[in-house]
Amino acid sequence: MLKIFRSSANLEKEIIAKDQVGKIKNIINNLPFKYREIMILRFIEEKNYSEIMEIVKKPKGTVAALIMRGRKIIMEEAKKQELFL
Repeated sequence: MLKIFRSSANLEKEIIAKDQVGKIKNIINNLPFKYREIMILRFIEEKNYSEIMEIVKKPKGTVAALIMRGRKIIMEEAKKQELFL
């Protein structure tokens, strides 16, 4: 019987996690284009810096700065929405 409760708790955590991922993706999709493009490439498509640099034709420092600023915007918006990151 305990296993049922444990799996229910895990299911609830999984549902909450999926909901939060969906909300984060929504935040990313609402970013200004220069951040949105970079954040999608990095965190949704899981590209590395070299791949992103090649795609967007920008130097590593610019890509790194855009990722850093994009993360900051996402974190600020997530706090407003009371997401737990």
